[in-house]
Amino acid sequence: MTGGEVTLPQSTIHPMTDATPSKPRICMWSYHWPPAFSGAGLQARRISLRLARRGWRVWALTTSPEVRRVTEIDDEGLRVVCVPQSRLRRFTPMALQTIWRLRRAMRRRQGDFDILHIHSAFLDAALGSSLAHRWGKRCIVKNTLPEVDMSVYGRGLWGKWQRRCFQTVGAFIGASPAAADELLRHGLPPKRIHRIPNGVDTDHFRPPEEGERRALRESLGLPPDARLLINHSSICARKGTDVLVEVMGLLRDRHPDLHLALVGPWERGGVPIENGHPDWFPDLRSRVAELGLTARIHFPGSQTNTDEWLRASDVFVFPTLNDLLPNSLLEAMATALPIAAFDVLCTQALLQHGESGLLTPPGDADALARSIEEILANPDLAEPMGEAARQHVSEAYSLDAVVTAYERLYLSLFES
Repeated sequence: MTGGEVTLPQSTIHPMTDATPSKPRICMWSYHWPPAFSGAGLQARRISLRLARRGWRVWALTTSPEVRRVTEIDDEGLRVVCVPQSRLRRFTPMALQTIWRLRRAMRRRQGDFDILHIHSAFLDAALGSSLAHRWGKRCIVKNTLPEVDMSVYGRGLWGKWQRRCFQTVGAFIGASPAAADELLRHGLPPKRIHRIPNGVDTDHFRPPEEGERRALRESLGLPPDARLLINHSSICARKGTDVLVEVMGLLRDRHPDLHLALVGPWERGGVPIENGHPDWFPDLRSRVAELGLTARIHFPGSQTNTDEWLRASDVFVFPTLNDLLPNSLLEAMATALPIAAFDVLCTQALLQHGESGLLTPPGDADALARSIEEILANPDLAEPMGEAARQHVSEAYSLDAVVTAYERLYLSLFES
């Protein structure tokens, strides 16, 4: 332990010692890291572990509300440097404090990487890209959420700083057409924008075997004979959780055997997801009780075995109002679940209406309820729909293909 930090012995950090020396060393920067619920953090972890297995020297930098000083942990052999998150509530002082902590942690480790891969295009990416440029490192920035990550780009003090820092970034990642288009709209050079999607492990997320669904329900404490809808995402307004509760209210009497599992967190570090109003989730639970659905809507919170929850379910419902290329949707497709979702940019990019899912107008609870009923009433529609979704995700979004694309980009940047 040195300098007030908790550091792992190097002998325990396998990717930093067993890698091929000719490959550049990668630092994965993600503001959140599992078990914290974050799609960007989950992708960063999956890519990092797969790269390490392929012999790359990779480590991660993240923030955590669970640590009081910079701490290094071992995540399945991956070195993860955790920086304390600011406990301040106002944006400007919170951002300044966190940025200072990240900068200090990075400065002490600037000799440990050649390429900085930032899983965000928000203000923390501005800090990371400026440090990488100062130290002569290559930098990759991924636009993780259109209309959010770059919402202040070029405007005000923070946005102008972000724009200035991004001029030195070697490559930008748009995981979806919308994310890539946003980068172009902000005037970033087209030759530096790359389309690399999120990836999913189609061996881990797979359809259930015969008899497995019932066994899983019993082990998860779910009614074995019910018809089960599932939504796996953060529980917040942007994800449409409140709309989905109203959908269950519409279906309640017509389908007395219908249950819903809302798998995901409603807070992070004691703060509501996406800085929502503190009363939003309690009001949602009160609405569930008003509809008489307390016994039929399940709130298991964040789960590490989401593959089992998906295999235990009959239909995946995705009422998000804005997203990039959601891990949960890719995972449901890999599980071959029929999908009912709102017709927004991310679902348009992944689903073909009537072929691999049913899409309805955003925010329309009645239309979403009708889509769910159509799937429940027509097994001959639901099964081919799930199979088509799995085939599409296996061909276009496999984790191995995504990691291979990143390998090529890393080598191209490093050699240039």
